[in-house]
Amino acid sequence: MAESGGHVRSPGIDYYDRFKGIFSSVDLYYSDDYPEKFQTHVYEDRS
Repeated sequence: MAESGGHVRSPGIDYYDRFKGIFSSVDLYYSDDYPEKFQTHVYEDRS
């Protein structure tokens, strides 16, 4: 298996809105909704 080289995929601002146009229901969950032990602690600075 090839290494990812640290590549991170980040959805665009319209990502979830596009799903809402296809599915009758879309539930959003945020990492803050889960205990810290499940956090990936990845920070991506796109500036």
